[in-house]
Amino acid sequence: MHIILIGIAAPKFSRLMSHVQTQCGYRVSYIVSTLEDVKILLREAVQPERIHFIDSLQSVPVATSDDLAYLSSLERPGVPTLHNMIRSDFVVSRLPYTTAVSYCAHMARNLQSLYGQLSPSVILAGHDRVLAAMSSAVAAEMSLAWYSLSFSVLPVGYVGVSERVVPDELVPLSDMPASELKETASVLLKEFEDRTLRAPAYISAHTFWRVIIKMGFHFKGAIKTLVRQYGADSDPYNAISFWFMAKQYFRKRINLLRFPKSWFITEPPNQPYLLFGLHMQPESSIDVYAPFFANQLDTIEKMARAIPPTHKLLVKLHISDADNYSRAQLKHLRDMPGVYLVLPTVWSRPFVERSAGLIVISGTMGLEGALLGKPVIALGRMAYASFPTVARVGDLNDMPEVIRRQLAMPHPGREAIVAAYADYLSRFICATGPSATTQLDDWVTCDEPANEERNGFVTFFRALEAQLSRQA
Repeated sequence: MHIILIGIAAPKFSRLMSHVQTQCGYRVSYIVSTLEDVKILLREAVQPERIHFIDSLQSVPVATSDDLAYLSSLERPGVPTLHNMIRSDFVVSRLPYTTAVSYCAHMARNLQSLYGQLSPSVILAGHDRVLAAMSSAVAAEMSLAWYSLSFSVLPVGYVGVSERVVPDELVPLSDMPASELKETASVLLKEFEDRTLRAPAYISAHTFWRVIIKMGFHFKGAIKTLVRQYGADSDPYNAISFWFMAKQYFRKRINLLRFPKSWFITEPPNQPYLLFGLHMQPESSIDVYAPFFANQLDTIEKMARAIPPTHKLLVKLHISDADNYSRAQLKHLRDMPGVYLVLPTVWSRPFVERSAGLIVISGTMGLEGALLGKPVIALGRMAYASFPTVARVGDLNDMPEVIRRQLAMPHPGREAIVAAYADYLSRFICATGPSATTQLDDWVTCDEPANEERNGFVTFFRALEAQLSRQA
């Protein structure tokens, strides 16, 4: 089996793949779009002939009418549109439009050529950046097996795949029926109910004390960004400019300085309420999974128009993105009818537990609500849509009706939740065991894979090979 990995060059993952190659005898190739990724792979002793670099350091040709026609032909159901690919990429979205389109055409043509040369058995990618999304579009046009990797958070330690960039419909890889996972699901649900099973969260510099602590880290990052921008390997398609980063840094520090803490509530209110959690941006869980709800302030206004007057709408800022909003933006939210802001530093779990229901675009908070039997009104696509209390809003005009219908539904009972959770878990491979505490995709802070991960990934890839054989 020949596996192609798209844009994945982290040391930990490379070491996992080296173990998989040794145990299973697979061929593994890497397609990357930055010289930094090439250097990482070479340091990890990946053979140079297995590394394929799509060079954008030289002049990217201006897209021709034939290129535009080709890009248009790649758009199909299940594949992000070209404009959504651009908007969801935090670097490419800031380029001039014609430059961004030319870069996309450059990616597409190179991927088409590489796929033809390499004849992959399967292509694996992540969710972020143009490279991942374009890799799925070209693979679909060439009828090649393409999957995005998906990693669980409740619990951590499970890995799955989706045939779409959006991991809303995970491919069942395990031969174990969901009924045999009910005991595992029941144990995990009990741990979640007891608050011992929690989703991991990244904490940014959301206070001035944390800003001071991270000052050295930020300074090193600024120097690295300067070197990238003005060095020999300058790459405007894959690295944010120093000046943009500096502007963002000072903008966020000003927002933090002017943060109106008195505007926020810190405890769940007694009046019934619906809860919505703001996403970090840019982030694949919204910019790729639900691109038409990427303007979250506009989406909150739609929610505020749809909720009944008997309920409040509580909006919780993400703890790692609170400084992204100006005082004026927060006032705009606060002035919407029925909307109250929740302090980003408070734990969301008590608010989830006491809510009448949750409105989510995607993300973990919706899964938390579904596990507790709370009504969940989903705007985007997600892998937990089969839980009995989850309903998706198709037409925005139907949002008020969907909300009222969901609020009126009874609790489904623990047995129904366990069955849905078992079905959810059956679509993953347990790569490290239910007691794992380290995220499988936490490539940065834990570079050396544990033995459980090494062996778990062997199990995962053998299951993927069996899935490909069934489809052949």
